[in-house]
Amino acid sequence: MIRKNSRVLVVALLILLSTIIPAFAAAAPTYTISGTVKDGSGKTLSGVKVTVGSKHYTTLMNGSYKIAGLAKTNQAISISLNGYVAASRNIKLVSDATHNFTLVKRDTIIAKAKTYRGTPHRILDCSHFVNKVYQQVGLAYAYTDCSKIASIGDFEKVSTPLPGDIILFGPSPDKAEHMGIVIDPAKKQFIGAQSRGVAIAVYDGTQAWGNPKYNDRVNRAGYYKIAGFYRYKAQ
Repeated sequence: MIRKNSRVLVVALLILLSTIIPAFAAAAPTYTISGTVKDGSGKTLSGVKVTVGSKHYTTLMNGSYKIAGLAKTNQAISISLNGYVAASRNIKLVSDATHNFTLVKRDTIIAKAKTYRGTPHRILDCSHFVNKVYQQVGLAYAYTDCSKIASIGDFEKVSTPLPGDIILFGPSPDKAEHMGIVIDPAKKQFIGAQSRGVAIAVYDGTQAWGNPKYNDRVNRAGYYKIAGFYRYKAQ
């Protein structure tokens, strides 16, 4: 009788454990990411799309967001709003965390670039011009020449440019000879430090960096060929 009762007790304990252990497993800790999104002037931005894995959130009127129920793992936060340079950040989530973002308006890049119109080439060449504009609007990257923009890790190649993206000219990205900032994709316009100074030009191949007298030389060298469009990866 005692042995029988013991067996019954063991079976009961096993059944109990079979219900308790999954409950503990299901109760793995989760964490929350929250923060605020602002523009370059410090103004909070509402309506910003915040994505972490499969979870999505839209910032409130005060620019805040909060995403809960995230597992303990590496997570990527993506922030986007029409008219602004998107931002992303990779984090290792081990506790609740706060991540604030500052988004740069694309119009701000264009406006800053236009303030240099007329600056002579001997003072500001194409790669220094782009680097200077980006630094001043808050999109920092270590200076490099045209041919290394595609490989430094701060930019990603895109097929369809937006205002503020970088355009490279040359036989290939790693052999780029000229660069500028796209200002109007519909009109295929960009601004860059041309031979005649910082000016607006077209990139449809009918003009070489906006100066027709250089067409023959540039066409033979292939320099006017578009080597690609590159978008800054803000963090």
